[in-house]
Amino acid sequence: LQDTISFTIGSATRIAIDEFSIQKGHKYATVVVDIDTKRVLWVGKGKSITEVNCFFEKVGTEGCKQIKAVAMDQNAGFANCVARYCPNAKVVYDLFHMVYNFGRLVISAIRIRLANDHKQKDDEVGYELIKRSRYLLLSRNSKLSDKQKVRLDDILNHYKDLYAANELKELLPEVFYANSKEDSERLWDEWVDIALHSEVEEIIRFASNQNKNYRDGITNSGIYNIRTSVLEGINNKIKVLKRLAYGFRDLDYFFLRIRNAFRGITA
Repeated sequence: LQDTISFTIGSATRIAIDEFSIQKGHKYATVVVDIDTKRVLWVGKGKSITEVNCFFEKVGTEGCKQIKAVAMDQNAGFANCVARYCPNAKVVYDLFHMVYNFGRLVISAIRIRLANDHKQKDDEVGYELIKRSRYLLLSRNSKLSDKQKVRLDDILNHYKDLYAANELKELLPEVFYANSKEDSERLWDEWVDIALHSEVEEIIRFASNQNKNYRDGITNSGIYNIRTSVLEGINNKIKVLKRLAYGFRDLDYFFLRIRNAFRGITA
């Protein structure tokens, strides 16, 4: 059905691409939204490069030329699609996804390593301390209560690796909130330098990979201060549509309902 109706991105110049779950069993759909009007432009089955290619092909050459920035998670395939179809667009990687990855690949990895060390030494007190620290370590320090901050300080004072990871976690958003490409690059280079001198294997590995593969998309946030967060509210409302439908068999029709429900903000 989507293929039979007229398709246009209107005046959209800044878009976001993300995935959302449509069924159990790791079945996803890809959604594209106009960041400025919050209008859903496209919904496609799956989360493959093919779906994103399909979107850009339907947008057409002139439509692709008007796109200036695309917010996304660190999906190399999606970034390649943007480079292929949108000559004037810059990829902007999303802060939330990067903080999530830092928490998963660095903080959680360090925590598990330390917990295993305590377990091997039959240190039940140390093991329980680390095991129960996940929420404290992954949360922004400013979001913690005074009591939680005391507990966090106790953990960080005992484990220098977690202290280094926490400091870098707190500094990371500054890169994305910079007011220019130059400032973002400077802050990013400083962040990477601190990370590489941390002497913590998980931190060094993460920083090296990010700097090698994603530096430009990270520091483009200094030019376009955009996020995929606009999609979070939309995805929550999509879940409501799913519940109201009591299940659905025709995905194309369901996708049209999503586009109709999110027509965007009009001037």
